[in-house]
Amino acid sequence: MRFDAQTFLTPSKSRKAHIMSNDTSDSSHPTSEKEVLVVRLNLDDPDALSVKEEPTRGYRLRYDYARQFYDDGDLERAIQEAEASLELLRLPDFYRIKNTLLVARALDNYEDAYEAWSYADYLYDESVRKATEAKNTAYLGLLTGLGSELEELLLDLRKFQKQDSEDELEESESDYGMEWTKRDGRSLENISLSPGRRVPNERGPPGW
Repeated sequence: MRFDAQTFLTPSKSRKAHIMSNDTSDSSHPTSEKEVLVVRLNLDDPDALSVKEEPTRGYRLRYDYARQFYDDGDLERAIQEAEASLELLRLPDFYRIKNTLLVARALDNYEDAYEAWSYADYLYDESVRKATEAKNTAYLGLLTGLGSELEELLLDLRKFQKQDSEDELEESESDYGMEWTKRDGRSLENISLSPGRRVPNERGPPGW
């Protein structure tokens, strides 16, 4: 089983319409086709693409570029572009979370995807803590959307894990001509969700 665009979101068939309805980047600065062309020409220096009204514009454009490949079903390229952004030392935490979630969606192994999700969840908690201490209500508002995205992805990961386990069990039964009891494994069911917030049992960034 594979994470594809249809599993989590309804992707646009048009490369031009690549900003999703649940994208939590600043909607007051919609990406134009002209900006997309710019980002395709120069992705090396995001800070050079920033403007006074939107200091993180260059990082948003990089994320939008990676997201285009995901929307078009090119998951391998989407992962490559998102991981390239994650290597940038000055990448803001907001876009570090978004790029990590994009990687998690595109991965075809639920354990790797959950590991990526856990890292994004850790970064989210840290961002909320810092924004709360700084009383940055505007940033907290943006983070609210990311919290919802984290919850949605976790629920989809649970479905993916269940289906993946069932597929493996059926394959084993077919290969050996016998029935197997359902194997124990790392389960996502031990993560509980509370209204508006996740309460994962694991804490801290994994070695991802």
